Amino acid sequence: MEKAIAAPITSLHDLQFHAHDPSAKKADEQLRTLVVTDIPLFVTDDQLRGTFSRYGIVTHCRTRLSKLYRTAYIVFDSATAMTQFETTWAVLCTSHCLRVCPASHSSEQRALRRAHVALLAGLPR
Repeated sequence: MEKAIAAPITSLHDLQFHAHDPSAKKADEQLRTLVVTDIPLFVTDDQLRGTFSRYGIVTHCRTRLSKLYRTAYIVFDSATAMTQFETTWAVLCTSHCLRVCPASHSSEQRALRRAHVALLAGLPR
């Protein structure tokens, strides 16, 4: 096995094996993942993809139900797309304000983003 990892195997069209580390793959994906909360139930996955494709190439968009709203996990193809979300705390999607937070943030950083909330409701059109 060490021989297969050390150098390409010419008889197999230069096939070379690499050590597999699932935790490294998961950590890499977390660096490219954006957590989006406060998504109304009627906002579709295609609308989410369209909104966040402005910031980079979206590879995955997974959503889950969270009480009366949904939470989305948007995975970009590179971690460079995540740099703009260090200072961006919300994104507009179909005239709804969605909270955003990089998945790599600590629990203290996430709590800071949730500390203050303003609710505007019942306003005339």
